[in-house]
Amino acid sequence: MTSRWKSYLRMVPILFAVVFSMAVACPQPDPPGPIKGNGLEETKSPERVAFEKVSAEGYYHEGNCLLRYDEATFQRAVNASRRSVRIQADDQSSYMHLVFTDRIPEKVGDETVCRITFTPEGSEEVTLIVKFMTVRIEDTRFWLWNELQTIGILTDIDLQDDK
Repeated sequence: MTSRWKSYLRMVPILFAVVFSMAVACPQPDPPGPIKGNGLEETKSPERVAFEKVSAEGYYHEGNCLLRYDEATFQRAVNASRRSVRIQADDQSSYMHLVFTDRIPEKVGDETVCRITFTPEGSEEVTLIVKFMTVRIEDTRFWLWNELQTIGILTDIDLQDDK
């Protein structure tokens, strides 16, 4: 039994030399780079990037405008007490009714929940309840976006006065 221990003890310096040489030979990890801002920068989908550039009021899905407000052929109604906006074609073939079930956003980054009743021309009515994030604001125009469903609403939500 004593000879077995001696053979084990002779192996310890050899094992130590091997482990130490392997540790020295391994490259050091790269230190992390500087964190920009708060480190929580979001990644924007191509659909969102495209949506943030549009200027026509309407309903957008997957980068396509499914209902575009046209002043010549559409009507627009705002009800401040009900926190709702409705745009519809003069012949009522297509419309979007947007109701803020949550608070109305005040700044970029605010989130809000909306009920959208929507009928594109020639299609059946669809009702959605969607949580939006405000991604852009210009005066009283708000760009509301849901990244998961790639749905965007661009609307004037000046609800101070009924129009």
